[in-house]
Amino acid sequence: MFDFIKSVIGIGKSAGLPATDADRATAADIATDLRRLEAISPDLAQRTIAYVLNGEHSSVLLQLEQQANAVQTALSSYAHTGNAATQAAVQKAALARSNVLKRQHGPQAVWMRRYFEVITAPQRGSRYGLYGHEGPSPMWLRAYLSYGSEQKPRADLNAVLNWRDPDDNATLFALDLLVLEKSSQYYFHNYDVASKFDFKNNLSTEKQAVMAAFAKYDRPSQATIIHILKQFDLIRDEYFHFIYQQYLLSTSKAVREAAQNALLASPPEALAASATQTLADGNPTARAQAAQLLPLVLGEAARPVLENHLAKETSKTVRKVIELGMGSAVVRDEATAAPRTLSADGADGYLAADGTEVLCPPLAAMPRPAPLPDSVKAGYLGLLDKAYAQWMKSYENQKARHDNATAEQRKNWTAPVQPKAVDPAIVDKYCALLATDSPIDEAEISKIGYYSVFAPYGVEAAAEPPFNSPDLTLWHLCRARAILAASSRNHIWLISNLMNGHGAIHGAIHARLTNGNDLRTLAALIQPGLEAKTLAVQALNAGISEDLPAEAVWPYLAAQFDVLDQALGQAAATDFREPPTLNALGLLRLFPKLPARYFNTVLTHALSTKKSLNAPARSLLLDIDGIEQRLVPFLSDSKQDVRSGVAQMLGAIGAKSSIEPLKTALGKEKSELVRAAILGALRRLDVDISSYVSPEILIKEAAAGLKGKKAKDIAWFPLDSLPALSWASGGTVPSDVPRWWIALAGKLAQPGGNTLFSLWLDELAPDSAEALGRHILGSFLRYDAAHCSEDEANAHAKAHAQARYDQYQGYAKRWNNEFYRSYTYEKAFADLRAEKLGIYLNNAHADRGILGLATRAEGTFAVQMVRTYMRDHYTRVAQVKAVTEYLSGNPSSAALQMLLSIARRHRTNSVQLLAQALVERIADERGWSTDELADRTIPTAGLDERGILDLEIGTRLYQAKLDAEDVLTLYNPDGKVVKALPQVSEGPDKESAAEAKKALSNAKKELKQVHEFQAKRLYEALCVGRRWQLAEWKRFLLEHPIVGRLVQRLIWLGLDAQGDLIGSFRPLEDLSLTDSSDKAVDPEAFVAIQLAHRSLLTAEQSEAWKQHLDDYKVEPLFNQLDRPVLASATGISIDDRAGHIIEAFKLRSAAQKLGYERAQAEDGGWFTQYIKPFGGIGINAVIEFTGSPLPEENRAVALVAAKFVRPRKGGRSSYGAQLALNDVPPVLLSEVWNDLHQIASAGSGFAEDWRNKVAW
Repeated sequence: MFDFIKSVIGIGKSAGLPATDADRATAADIATDLRRLEAISPDLAQRTIAYVLNGEHSSVLLQLEQQANAVQTALSSYAHTGNAATQAAVQKAALARSNVLKRQHGPQAVWMRRYFEVITAPQRGSRYGLYGHEGPSPMWLRAYLSYGSEQKPRADLNAVLNWRDPDDNATLFALDLLVLEKSSQYYFHNYDVASKFDFKNNLSTEKQAVMAAFAKYDRPSQATIIHILKQFDLIRDEYFHFIYQQYLLSTSKAVREAAQNALLASPPEALAASATQTLADGNPTARAQAAQLLPLVLGEAARPVLENHLAKETSKTVRKVIELGMGSAVVRDEATAAPRTLSADGADGYLAADGTEVLCPPLAAMPRPAPLPDSVKAGYLGLLDKAYAQWMKSYENQKARHDNATAEQRKNWTAPVQPKAVDPAIVDKYCALLATDSPIDEAEISKIGYYSVFAPYGVEAAAEPPFNSPDLTLWHLCRARAILAASSRNHIWLISNLMNGHGAIHGAIHARLTNGNDLRTLAALIQPGLEAKTLAVQALNAGISEDLPAEAVWPYLAAQFDVLDQALGQAAATDFREPPTLNALGLLRLFPKLPARYFNTVLTHALSTKKSLNAPARSLLLDIDGIEQRLVPFLSDSKQDVRSGVAQMLGAIGAKSSIEPLKTALGKEKSELVRAAILGALRRLDVDISSYVSPEILIKEAAAGLKGKKAKDIAWFPLDSLPALSWASGGTVPSDVPRWWIALAGKLAQPGGNTLFSLWLDELAPDSAEALGRHILGSFLRYDAAHCSEDEANAHAKAHAQARYDQYQGYAKRWNNEFYRSYTYEKAFADLRAEKLGIYLNNAHADRGILGLATRAEGTFAVQMVRTYMRDHYTRVAQVKAVTEYLSGNPSSAALQMLLSIARRHRTNSVQLLAQALVERIADERGWSTDELADRTIPTAGLDERGILDLEIGTRLYQAKLDAEDVLTLYNPDGKVVKALPQVSEGPDKESAAEAKKALSNAKKELKQVHEFQAKRLYEALCVGRRWQLAEWKRFLLEHPIVGRLVQRLIWLGLDAQGDLIGSFRPLEDLSLTDSSDKAVDPEAFVAIQLAHRSLLTAEQSEAWKQHLDDYKVEPLFNQLDRPVLASATGISIDDRAGHIIEAFKLRSAAQKLGYERAQAEDGGWFTQYIKPFGGIGINAVIEFTGSPLPEENRAVALVAAKFVRPRKGGRSSYGAQLALNDVPPVLLSEVWNDLHQIASAGSGFAEDWRNKVAW
């Protein structure tokens, strides 16, 4: 042994290793790995190896740490040069390290600790990740499990812990490893620390050490330790008292919530006694905590305890908690006396918060085993044939590659083997297994062989044979899933796919959860048998498909109220690491009515200041009859966010009984945030609130506000250049008033404004409100978008270009990389210049609230400013959201139309979702649908019903009229065309001339915006088959001074009450209707109106209309009649242009011209789709191609398919349920098919070997 070690490390001392072959091999491999340090210093390598193998020269660790970068490079698993010898050395060392990790090492192998001390020495001082964690476990231990868990066999944790120093505590080390694993399962690659160590006994033995170590952890880790103690059922005795103190005293909400969850799992007698004692003699904060806990522990038995204490409680906060805990679960007092038919909540139904009972619907007959017909078998046979064709294609590609390779390349390759033909009899075997109730085991599955072919993963396959056959019942599909489950080790993944409908089998299961079949049916049929609660736990942990109707979900959840109790914190969360409260609130929306058992919990969340929970909780309360009587008392809550939220809810409910309490609260309220909310609620309740503001009041409030400390001036805002403002009642507005408004608005952070701001702006003269809006909006956007100057960017590039060039040339020599070799000084200069110009100097997001005071800026100005900002600075998502919210507060039709446009489509999904929510709110406030809102708020550009804009300059009347080209033409008082209004610089007509010029300028801008927005809306209406009631169509489209002109350039259909076609027509300039033969059409014969499309007309009708348009020289607004028609299609995608090659930039140009936008990038920075949203029906058209990296390069790509997706709410626009083509509106289907063909025509055509020609 001595000679061996001597030969390895070149020193004369024994390493003390046991003389086994495995240990000799380990020593050799360690030496091979660490000898790479000779690149830094031969002496360093020798001393390091000596330290690892025999413990000498421990000071070498300090030197390794000091030379961290060089050591990390030397010991890297990757070659940092193109040199073949170096690469070979790195591969040899990597193999040696891998060999060490693959071996099992016993409890005496302390050299392994020293080996990993060396490996991790460069990581000392890390601030993040595995090595940045501040816990007692040493870095060598974390590293060993992180490295070793990728190898086989898995490390024996008890043996590894034995490598520690004798004074170190093994339990604390193991606990810290478990904390790390729970913070990220990737650290140890699912090593499962909990199963490798006897935590229950060791944590019980080491209580004092654990509690002492607890204080040294950060707050999230403290919460994790509490979860761990609960996990091993240790919340008793000393641990109980320790965690109870954390619940009372910790300043961290995460720790308190974890402690509460753990305490609910403790013996209830001890918890009730402690909470009762704290309620009696604790400080106010502790008493509030105890009062919150008691109802969860004792239920109704807590009421007398709380009532007795309430009589002597003096703290408002504690009284509020007690009153909330004592509140009835039934909202209306009179409802508590209603007769009950249910003995308890559960599978039969539940008591709702409004006092009524909700009964669960009966289940349909349970599907049973039944033979499958030949049609289903044919579908499975088709899957087999398709799979075999793909295998053959893959084989042919591999064979061609193999045949074309050189002898040197083929040296280490295995020759491809042609796949064997598949016996179709396996379909019969598979179907026979689906049709029986015999046990499913591996032996049965092995008889089938190619069973995975019958479970395609793509959800689109659920719409194809055999999965779309009604003869394939829930019974058969659940058996098919059982076969899939028996062959999989990842059952969590399978359950997730089941709940979300991913994969053909699960998608088909979801499609059958109708007509009395719901999750209860599924839970009963799933094999192998799962606990009844499994689906509920999964739904709460990871969600459930939004495509499932509520009636398919809530009856099952009603039978699992005990699981929902855990998720909402009303019981110990034994099935969860921590209660998934947010997901639980989301699932409660699926119930017909809020269950009474959750009313107080939901009310508590609604009154909290945690926005992620209070918003969904508040929405659950709004539909409960009589809820206002439970909300009004909280108008006097101590927290302004609670008072504000309650006021908003009272306004949304529309409860007239709350008017007087709101007025009383307003009289006492000091917070401007709450005042704005109360005034907004009163306005929604139709109360005249104009008396609450006046110039005198506003001047007084401004003076007091600026003297106080409520808000400070915004440092960057140009107050000195504020426009002079006038009151609507006359007189000049003191400069302190807008100064105070801006300071306060910045603090309130409501860019869409509020009722208080609206009242303030109403007090200004209209032109002053506009001027203030222009100044604020322009100042905000300019400040936020500021970049350095061109000169500064050039100077920066000049100062650093040579260094960048030299650095990249060094990389070229080191790594032999073409990119770095071809990198020039000019390229370095250009890159640095662009980088400098791309840096934003400022960020105005924190002061976004000032936009709430800019809502009176003219609509055309606001739209132009916001649109330009969104186009040029779309990466600043937070600010884009702020200006989107700003648009919702601008009362102009132009701003609302732009908001509608963003809601229909926007490149950033979160911005589009925000716009949709804002549009829905505005429409709801007006009692309209979103389509009605869009129709009824189209700007007119100031034109009257004749299409004329009157412009008065003194006594002279000029007029702007729309000409035949829809362009505003100006006429003087004599009726002659003029190019511009007269210049009036002085005299009595000066003011009216300026107003006329401004009106004309705004009209031209608004006209352009209306044309753009409405043309897109009408095209979408064509595609989705939107229908208007005749009266609505006439009033808001035909008779509109601008849109009416667009309507005349389109062909329309008149429908009867049953939706059948009566005739086609085109509106004329006099608003009469004509058919293609110039015959008058009586609109009163129609009930509904729809845009015509070639697919909805006969060939003769289409030709007649084309001739009509040509005769009258009408330029169609868009093409309704010329594009070919895809009459019908089957399957789930249009793939008749798959393999057509096109340059990436040509694809981008062609797609964008057709209204498609680039999808978000996926893994690796590649995107593979262009998307056109059709928000009116919630469908996105998707053009798929092989993909392009970002930033884009003009490479060759290939088209793949067109498809249609119903996006998930809150998800990416390309994610969601893919629709079968026969479920897509026929016009939309035909138009997207034409889009795909038009894009393909811009390329070079089909390539047989397209998969080999492009990267994807």
